[in-house]
Amino acid sequence: ISGKISKEDASVLKLHIFVRAGSLRIAGDPSDRGGNIVLRLKELDSPVRISPGTKNITLARKLDKEGIDGPASVYVNVICDRKRTTDPAFVIPVSIRVTDANDNAPQFVNAPYVLNISEVRIKHIIS
Repeated sequence: ISGKISKEDASVLKLHIFVRAGSLRIAGDPSDRGGNIVLRLKELDSPVRISPGTKNITLARKLDKEGIDGPASVYVNVICDRKRTTDPAFVIPVSIRVTDANDNAPQFVNAPYVLNISEVRIKHIIS
């Protein structure tokens, strides 16, 4: 899956609320009652979690496109164990890339600036 987290969603993380990053599209039922699969992450220190009894991947820590307040991308392996069978578990690679609007607007030193722009053509530019 590929998750897109907006800056608005990332700000919710400050309240320690889990934000849904995406949902795995796999066959099987991970619900606690009658489910036939169990989903878990191989990486224990990941900034994402699997919501119990669902196929939903949620953020547990802040992500940041610029990589300042958190990682800009996450790569995890979801292990899918099958219940009531001797079939082996299999691994689902998941990549989440953060895309967001430009939340780092330019900052101008000593602003505001006052400029006089002539309507006449300038022959020489002094730098």
